[in-house]
This record gives sequence, structure tokens and C-alpha cells, in this order.
Amino acid sequence: MSGRILLLEDNPDFARRAGALLEAWGYEAKISADLPEALAVLDAENIDLIVVELQLPLGGLAATDALREVPGADDLPVILVSRGTETEESLGEDIAAHGVVSFL
Repeated sequence: MSGRILLLEDNPDFARRAGALLEAWGYEAKISADLPEALAVLDAENIDLIVVELQLPLGGLAATDALREVPGADDLPVILVSRGTETEESLGEDIAAHGVVSFL
């Protein structure tokens, strides 16, 4: 496998571990700790998949919406992740409306 994955995660320990796991699986992980950094990476790199932490201070869905505004990013698949107890149903929103293809 190959491809570049943008991981937007503000917890440095989790970001490091998730990045190492993605790289062990053969992907190139581009880790961003905040939205401005993720926007810069998305603008400069050829990204194949975006993974966004739900519990960002801004909110994972709001971050996803902002990332989707980058030219060429509107059709990239997005996976929303959470270390919490949320479920897709408990979010109370249609995550597909934000371009999210999966929630873990």
C-alpha cells in the first residue's frame, strides 16, 4: 500500500502513535496539530485521505468543513476518529453532509 494521509490530531502522543501505525502499514503520514498547519499541508502536499480527530478544540466537523474548502480537497475521503464514547448517532448530525465517509 502507499499514499499520503493527513492526520489532524492535537494530542501529540496519539498523533505519534497513529502516525507510526500508518507508516508501518505503508502510508506516508502527514501529522498536523492544528487547523492552520493542516491547511498548509493540504495546500502543499498531494494528500489521498484525511483523518480528523472529532474532539479538536475547534471541533472535528468544523475542521473538516474548513479543510474541504481547500481547492482540490472537496472530493478527498475523510475519516473522523474519536477516543471518546461518541457514536455516529450520538453526534446528532449527518456526518456525510460534511464529507465524512467513516467514523471510528
